Amino acid sequence: MVKDWASASHCDDATMNDPGQCHDWRRIFSGMPTLQKPLTPPEPFVAQNGWSGSKYWRWNAPQGRLLMKVWPADGPTHDEHLERHRKLKCLSSFQPGLAVPIADQNGNTIRPWFGDLWAELLPWLEGTPILVEPSEAVIRQSFQALARLHIEWKANSPTVQGPSPAVSNRLNQLRKLKLAHLLEPDSRIWYLSGQAKPMIGDQFMEICKLAKALTDDAIHRLEPFEDQIFAQQTVLRDARPDHFLMIGESLSGIIDFGAIGTDSIAVDLARLTSDWFPGDQTRFETALTHYSSVSCVTPQELGLIPPLALAGAILGGLAWVDLHFRKRRTSGRDNDFQHALSHAYNRLKSHVPEHSIAMVGL
Repeated sequence: MVKDWASASHCDDATMNDPGQCHDWRRIFSGMPTLQKPLTPPEPFVAQNGWSGSKYWRWNAPQGRLLMKVWPADGPTHDEHLERHRKLKCLSSFQPGLAVPIADQNGNTIRPWFGDLWAELLPWLEGTPILVEPSEAVIRQSFQALARLHIEWKANSPTVQGPSPAVSNRLNQLRKLKLAHLLEPDSRIWYLSGQAKPMIGDQFMEICKLAKALTDDAIHRLEPFEDQIFAQQTVLRDARPDHFLMIGESLSGIIDFGAIGTDSIAVDLARLTSDWFPGDQTRFETALTHYSSVSCVTPQELGLIPPLALAGAILGGLAWVDLHFRKRRTSGRDNDFQHALSHAYNRLKSHVPEHSIAMVGL
């Protein structure tokens, strides 16, 4: 019989690269069934496009390769994790594979981690996201899979009717930006941008310029949807190309269900299309065609996608200021951070008509 690492007579802390002592790790693994216990020391894994502050550990177990996600202290509460996991339970047989939390021997899918943190054990899914210029085959598989996810959730939870929370939240944030003059040249955001490293500071400045130029239009385009009633169900809310894994051009898995909640399906369609191919009308129409071949998109939902995409580009671009200066999630990752800022800038720029570029000052 193969003896797992956690119950071995000794272990080498030097291999762990972690402040926890070996006995702490053994305590963590003591509640796991044998199939989940590591055969070799867990190794840290860095999520290249992850900025949530979560930490990851990966190991080989009898049931296959596993990944432990440890949420940051400002992550969801225990009850929020339980509610999220309840919504994922119906997806256990979904294909392709999904990063759905795995229960321990007591049926718990959320586990305490070294005191006051929470962790979830996930299957390791092979594959790599295609982040730029996805082919029609990649778009077809991804958006058809998204449609099937929405269908599964709709079948397992009652649809509710009401105003879209995403519309309300984005309008509240945009109105606050405008009323508090948070994007004016003498604002704190501009001041902080000037304190960053030169290249990063320049990128912040360009994002601020575009955000300021587009905020009025975003509010104007979202306001007609503010009081409209939408069919709402469980959705990803953070649908990004990073989460759709490919082997070659074949969809192999979907990861990261940390933001799921109840809203219109337009929220997912707006986020994924605008993040993956901003301003590319041909790919946008291709994505909607393939989604609609599996699940219906109403004219109302279709109309909401562009204003949500615009508002998301503005608020998503400005969120990097918070991640950099307050949460300090970008430390030591200058190259990745500059790439992320460039992407945020391009998302914003895709909403500026060509004839208006000079007026914005770009």
